[in-house]
Amino acid sequence: MNIDISQIMTSEGMSLKFEHELEADKISFNGNDLVFDKNIIAYGTVENVGGGEFVLNASVDCSFKTVCARCLCEFNVDFPFEISERFVKNSADELVIPLEGNQINLTDVVFDNLYMNLPISFTCKESCKGLCQECGQNLNEGECKCEDNNIDPRLSALLKFKK
Repeated sequence: MNIDISQIMTSEGMSLKFEHELEADKISFNGNDLVFDKNIIAYGTVENVGGGEFVLNASVDCSFKTVCARCLCEFNVDFPFEISERFVKNSADELVIPLEGNQINLTDVVFDNLYMNLPISFTCKESCKGLCQECGQNLNEGECKCEDNNIDPRLSALLKFKK
């Protein structure tokens, strides 16, 4: 999905509003699949700030299903985020995106920013107890019958302090 900025190319101070839906099925991130259950919506403005520079400010709403890093249950995540990017014609500056022609590739900008905003892992809730290391019981659904006798032999001397 491209944004055509030809209307504001020669008019410093002018801006262009946009709202686009981007299709996404599934992406992989950090070993997890993110399955989008609806289209990603991006809306905002592109402004000609002069000197061949354009600033894109956008809000993005997306929702996807993923797996909890603690209990391995699938859950839904609403993930809104903001984008602010600078585009410049004929620039070697690494902090801006080179602008070629009169189109901004919104799909690339949205997905690049999505990847930058995602956390390393997701948990279904802050208080998620995860799985038992012995039997695999989901501790959010109930306690397991396992005994907690797995003590690292290197730390067994610390048990003397407990008595």
